[in-house]
Amino acid sequence: LALAHIKNLHGNDNPSLVNLFPTSDPTAIVRPQADGLSTDHRIQVETTDDGVLLSSLLPDEQVRIFNAAGFAVCKRQASGTTMFVPLAQHGVYVLSTEAEVFKFKY
Repeated sequence: LALAHIKNLHGNDNPSLVNLFPTSDPTAIVRPQADGLSTDHRIQVETTDDGVLLSSLLPDEQVRIFNAAGFAVCKRQASGTTMFVPLAQHGVYVLSTEAEVFKFKY
């Protein structure tokens, strides 16, 4: 059982209870693969004592980095082909651009 908010014809919010059940129908949702840390990416990640240096970026490329808890630690647009991102904690991070998504270890 879940609560869904559905807009009526007048744009008013109508909270409704809906039943959720498993189905074998295709949903076009593909589960992401977590098959280890890959290094086969255009963007290179070099670790330093206080963060990471990203290289091989495209100019004006939007870069987002998330920590293991899913919180964004960086959302910036590249001004050149390299960018330094300070990181406070060591761990696994996810780097996301318009072209690729991959994880790296700091």
